[in-house]
Amino acid sequence: MTDAEVIAALRGADLISVELSGCLEDTPQLAAQAERFGELVALATAAFGAPMYRGKGPRWGPIGRRPDVHIAGWDYTHSALEIAWWTFESRVAILMITGHDADTLQCLHCAVATLAASPPR
Repeated sequence: MTDAEVIAALRGADLISVELSGCLEDTPQLAAQAERFGELVALATAAFGAPMYRGKGPRWGPIGRRPDVHIAGWDYTHSALEIAWWTFESRVAILMITGHDADTLQCLHCAVATLAASPPR
């Protein structure tokens, strides 16, 4: 997705969950992915203002945070290594890098979920 498409998706009313890159394990590619995450967070901050949170995700332990929402059919917020989110209206817009397979694979995602949503029991 282009920068404009990512920001439009995060701003939109549609609930989404989009993998912005394939899961990567190569170190130079991971550095580029982390840089892309930073660029997207900066663009979203320019569009929406300061995020409610930006920093380590819950995958890093108790120091990490995640938005208290469930993304229907796809909830990787629990595996976020880095995460930023913005709340507006009844939605939360999320950018995150998630870790998988003992963090040897990392993926860049964006998502929009409703604030009223709750995880299935």
